[in-house]
Amino acid sequence: MASEFLASSATHDGNDLSSVVTHGERWCVCAWAWASAVQRDPVGLEGLALECEESNAKLREVYQAYIDKGEAMTGPTGETYGVEQALEAVNRLCPDGDAAASLGERGNAKRARTRANAHATLGVPY
Repeated sequence: MASEFLASSATHDGNDLSSVVTHGERWCVCAWAWASAVQRDPVGLEGLALECEESNAKLREVYQAYIDKGEAMTGPTGETYGVEQALEAVNRLCPDGDAAASLGERGNAKRARTRANAHATLGVPY
């Protein structure tokens, strides 16, 4: 998690994550929070990074559903965020489904490590 995003999210979105995550830790960011970061900082993304194998497909589904309905995404303070720009950022950072499938075993190994790390961090049995 990036300090820039944590500060911006608390200030602009009413989403103070400081009690649960600090700079440098990994944390799952919800779709509206990603969209807000992209809207505020379309180039630097407020320092956020995506774990493409874990998040890109679901983010694409969520943003496409809003696009199909012609709606913007709303955060906890009622501020709206453009989903088209958020989807473009996901597509720019993460390969599409066909390209992701070509990652093969390397992607499977990374997913297994990520899952194991999450289990260890959360104390979830394997």
